[in-house]
Amino acid sequence: QQHAVTIPPGCILICKAIDADSGKPLSGVSFWTGVDDKPGARTGLNSSPINVDHPVSNENGELRAVVLPGVRQYGVGLSKMPEGYSGSPAGREVTCESGKTVELTFELRKGK
Repeated sequence: QQHAVTIPPGCILICKAIDADSGKPLSGVSFWTGVDDKPGARTGLNSSPINVDHPVSNENGELRAVVLPGVRQYGVGLSKMPEGYSGSPAGREVTCESGKTVELTFELRKGK
């Protein structure tokens, strides 16, 4: 028996990591996202909601992901950071709309 299923388009999220002092892109940075049904919890940001691939920022400091529409926290540095840099426990609340693109830039400093 056939049944039509409509799936709303995801949101393209582009997370960028740059050095706060020089403005240069940082590769090898992981990002995290809040967990919808567990306030305060976070998990690694993946390339898509159906793929667990543990991506990191590329040579341009960017990680491109397709995320589910909605409002959630996003942050930097859950598991991987360039040497000398550290992540921040604080994230940003972001609204991701179906079919839209959202860009976030995170400025990182060495030793913090």
